[in-house]
Amino acid sequence: MPNDPNDNMLNLRRSAHHRDEERTPVVSPPTLRERAHYRPSRATIAIAVFALFAAAIFYSGAFRSPWRAVFLSNNQVYFGKFWNVPFAPSITLREVYYLQVNQPIQPQDGSAAQSGLAVIKLGSEVHGPEDAMVIPARSILYWENLKNDSAVVRTIEEYKKRQGGK
Repeated sequence: MPNDPNDNMLNLRRSAHHRDEERTPVVSPPTLRERAHYRPSRATIAIAVFALFAAAIFYSGAFRSPWRAVFLSNNQVYFGKFWNVPFAPSITLREVYYLQVNQPIQPQDGSAAQSGLAVIKLGSEVHGPEDAMVIPARSILYWENLKNDSAVVRTIEEYKKRQGGK
């Protein structure tokens, strides 16, 4: 029986099995010589250099936010720290302080009323807000970076020392 259909099917299965084995390459681990000749791609080198550069700048303190005075369209001024993100719809001011005018209602002993300004930390109000304020960008007229030796910054730093560095 040379034309037995079972033989033909068996031969087809065997030949298909052999073809799959021929097509599947055997991969061996690289040898030491092959590993010695490995060269990273330019993209890998660029990413590594960028990561090192970014880490160096971050740890150097170059991106620490300075104390800023934020002037709003409703004539209020707040002092604090924030990162300027261009085209952001709002900013989040942290470590918020504001000025309060201390003026007695009636002068005592006929003396002239002396007005004084006090820097107040946000959070001591009746409604108990957190020490952060989200301000819509459209409400900000402008802001100024404050010098470390300005009267406001010195007052804030003294307050923080009295409160234990918070």
